[in-house]
Amino acid sequence: LYPNPFSNEFRIRFLQQVTDKIIIRITDIMGRDVAFNAIYQPDLQTIIVLPSLEGKNGLFLIRILDQEGKILVSRKLIKQ
Repeated sequence: LYPNPFSNEFRIRFLQQVTDKIIIRITDIMGRDVAFNAIYQPDLQTIIVLPSLEGKNGLFLIRILDQEGKILVSRKLIKQ
């Protein structure tokens, strides 16, 4: 996940090919959902642009889940 901090877009690089749907869920520090995106068979390097974060700077939590809802990755994400 880079760059972090980011301003308009960030990239997710997968170490292996993903053959199913993944879910990207971003919450603010209070746990409120601010962005949600489902991606089917993402490339090894996927660029993510989240218009819903336009004008919102701060600390967020990003979770990448598999199609069953299991958390694959959970990281802090800073938007400048």
